[in-house]
Formats: sequence, C-alpha cells, structure tokens
Amino acid sequence: MSPDSDLIIPYSSLDFEADDRAAIAQPTQSHDVISALLMQVVRRHAKSLVDDADIAPVSVTIDVTGLPAVSGGIEFDSTIDRKTRTLIFISGEAKQGCAPLLKATAIYRIV
Repeated sequence: MSPDSDLIIPYSSLDFEADDRAAIAQPTQSHDVISALLMQVVRRHAKSLVDDADIAPVSVTIDVTGLPAVSGGIEFDSTIDRKTRTLIFISGEAKQGCAPLLKATAIYRIV
C-alpha cells in the first residue's frame, strides 16, 4: 500500500485576490498539495487570457526549494512570460512570507 493520500486541501480553499494571485490560510507541509494548488493558480491565470477558447498543457516543470512549509499561510502568484497566437508561457511561485517553497513554469496551448 502506498503512504500517499488524497488531496486534503480542496481547490476551493484558495482565496483568489486576482486571476494571478491567491492565498491559503491553512498551511500544509505536503509539497504535492502545494504544487497542485500552485498549478490551479497558474492555470486560472492562463485561462483568463483567452476569451472563449480553452487551454491544454504542453509542458509543466515544478522546482522544489527543499524548504518545508511551516505554520502560517501560503501565497501563490503567477506571471505571464509570453503569449503568442497559439501558446501561453507562464510561471508561478508558492511562498511563505519571503521564503519560496515551489516554483513552476508551464506552457499551455490555446485550443
């Protein structure tokens, strides 16, 4: 049996300040959960750039800093690096205070 469990913190726990920024008050030490929440923020930001079209992931890379999350909220933000007619290049970061926990880069195809 695997020691892995289901995603304990639902996506609805994210408090979006804007399409590119969100926070969660419930801390978690699981980098798997933090990366899933970060990708939700990144995807939402990318999706906000296309009107009626959809997006499909082409490439996703997540870098872990090695720092465990401690008590306190986690902040997520994303930045559009470049948008073409068919692709969106985007990056995101999860941090606690000034300490980065995860960084992500993604490419989405506009479909």
